Amino acid sequence: MRIKRTIENILEDSTDFFKSMAGIIKVSLFSKYDNSELGNIIKQSDEMVILGNGPSLKTFIIENPDFLKDKELFCVNFSVESDYFETLRPGFYIATDPAVYEKDDFCDRLFGTLAHKTQWELNLFVPYCFRKSIRWKEHVKRNGHIRVYYINTTPVEGTFGICNFIFRNKLGMPRPQNVLIPALMVAVWTGFQKIYTAGVEHSWHNLIWVDDNNHLMIDDKHFYDNDNDTVRRHGSFDMSALFERLAKVFRGYKTIERFSRSQGAVIYNITKASFIDAFEKLTL
Repeated sequence: MRIKRTIENILEDSTDFFKSMAGIIKVSLFSKYDNSELGNIIKQSDEMVILGNGPSLKTFIIENPDFLKDKELFCVNFSVESDYFETLRPGFYIATDPAVYEKDDFCDRLFGTLAHKTQWELNLFVPYCFRKSIRWKEHVKRNGHIRVYYINTTPVEGTFGICNFIFRNKLGMPRPQNVLIPALMVAVWTGFQKIYTAGVEHSWHNLIWVDDNNHLMIDDKHFYDNDNDTVRRHGSFDMSALFERLAKVFRGYKTIERFSRSQGAVIYNITKASFIDAFEKLTL
């Protein structure tokens, strides 16, 4: 049995090594090498709240106005469509879903609304791979309050030493299966010491079902949707592929938690009934 465990450990270590080598190659091919400007962003506080789009966020905003008052706020993806966007006036915003850069209607919805609503200084973070896309830029350049920063979302896995070096130099991150992963990395990169996550239930597995034709269906719900609205989507992959993707998300959070600690930052999950187990839970 001891020999078997030793062989398994050797194979696992070698797998991590090859993953690390693959990550280095991807970084050399796809990452931008100068991201020093991220460290120069002016912050109003050393504490940040990342506002996910889970349905609990509406209640959280209503019940905790004082908690949000003296902290930097970070919004993601389509939260600009919420009635709360102009009330919260976030200083940070990120959109990483390829659809918002590749589909005209999604692009116009998000960046058109962002350019129309934002009347305060806003730091917008865009994956470096979309720097040459034109349509979103046409919207953003109409608003002088929005400053764009490009970030490397190149996925990196493997041994923590190599990953940590790549993360510290802002050349890559854990696989960005979910927008919270790049948002957390940006929060650490920009020097926040306390980072809170709200509206991140990650309860998708409770919203999944299979129809009579064995098609995977997802009943999606966001905090900015109307109370009776549920977005029903046809999954583009099967059940096993879906749970493999979810596993990568939760493993990514474990990696980010370890990285954030190494950088002197602490991440707290303040979402009630959240399935994320990587970050310290905090009840307000």
